[in-house]
Amino acid sequence: MAKKRGTRLLDNYVLRDIIDSRLKLFFVAVEKSRFLIAISGIIFTITITQLASEDFLQKAFLMRIGLIVILCSTVFSILVSIKADKTKGEGGMGIFNIKKDPKKLKIKDYENFLTKITSNKKNVINEYSKEIFSLDKIIAQQFKEIRMVTYVLTYGLVIGGFLIIFGLI
Repeated sequence: MAKKRGTRLLDNYVLRDIIDSRLKLFFVAVEKSRFLIAISGIIFTITITQLASEDFLQKAFLMRIGLIVILCSTVFSILVSIKADKTKGEGGMGIFNIKKDPKKLKIKDYENFLTKITSNKKNVINEYSKEIFSLDKIIAQQFKEIRMVTYVLTYGLVIGGFLIIFGLI
């Protein structure tokens, strides 16, 4: 009996550690998207003040195009970063994700659900598997969007910067 209990404890620790590592990755992605929002917002503010200046139309054509390229890349970056920050998984009733209205959920329903889930090892592993799979899909999508935003912002700044420099020449 002691060996069975030890195995169960080991399984619980392993499953908990897997969930913890996925949650940490999820929060890293959220922080990266928020950082990109902040950087893009600062660049957007600087660019929009240049576009709103009185002498904007007197600036060289390439400088104006460069500012517009930078503005477009920052707006795109902000919008996609906000989407990456708000990414959510599928709903459903699970031990980690109960999508029912809390006002309609009765304590007895929740108690019955938890009793059913924890009644045997297979149910627990099934619930953990659903959550890990859902988190992995969300994290992959977030990092894909963050990578795209980083490329667009970088290329927009580089191309816009070169256009502004060539406009000065």
